[in-house]
Parts: sequence; structure tokens; C-alpha cells
Amino acid sequence: DQIDEEESQIWNLHDAEAIVKRMRQKIHPLNRTVLANQALSMWEETMPLILRRFRTSSQTEFIETAFHIFAEADDSVIEPLKELYPDIRDPYARSTACVVFGMHDREEMIPMLLREYERFQEDYPDEEYEQGPLLALYQLYGMLD
Repeated sequence: DQIDEEESQIWNLHDAEAIVKRMRQKIHPLNRTVLANQALSMWEETMPLILRRFRTSSQTEFIETAFHIFAEADDSVIEPLKELYPDIRDPYARSTACVVFGMHDREEMIPMLLREYERFQEDYPDEEYEQGPLLALYQLYGMLD
């Protein structure tokens, strides 16, 4: 019942600001896709807000929901995400952005993904942030088919 109630609340969000605000709150994993779909239904309004927040956010809830949105979005998200990438503060957010580049088959990103893989290994040896660029490289080299 609680999951259904949360889903209903999400479907009733019809304002880009409200959607982005909800992305920052705890959400049941089953409803993350619902929230992503709601954001995508208003993509022109939500994209700039999501990208701006993605640059500075370190909230796992927000980063993971943004990832779902970017993964499902059309390729129009790639150029703004590429431009934003150097300014993304959180390493987890950067790692998930790398995965998005792979999911959208951006082969021109291979050199950057290789550099990021090495940088994450060096800068964050106790974390697994390098897995994002590595997964993207696997995708781009056809190793996940």
C-alpha cells in the first residue's frame, strides 16, 4: 500500500521543480522508474534542472534517479552531460555519467573513459568508482551483448 501511495504521489507531480525536489527524497526502488518516467514526460522543463543539480549533488537518491533518467532519455542529453562532466563534483555522479555515455553508444568518449578509469583507480583506491567507466567501455566494445 505504501509503495502504491508513493507511486500515486509521483504521478501527480506536474511541475519540473517538484519532480526534481522529489528526486532528492528517499524513494522505493520500484518507484524510481515511475519518477524517471514522470521526469521524461516533461523533459524540456526537467532536463536543465536535473543537469544543474547533478553537477553539485552528492545525494545517492538524486544521483541514481538522474542516472535512470539519463539512461532512458534520448541522445539530446549527451552533449549537455559531456559539457557538464568536468564540473561534476561527486565522483559517484561522475562514474554514473560514464555509464550513461556507454549506454548511449558514444564511442568518441572512449579516450576519456580510459582516462577516467585510471584516474578513479588512482584517486579512489578504496572505492569502486572506476567500475562506471569500465562498464561503459565494456558496453562500447560489445562485451555486454
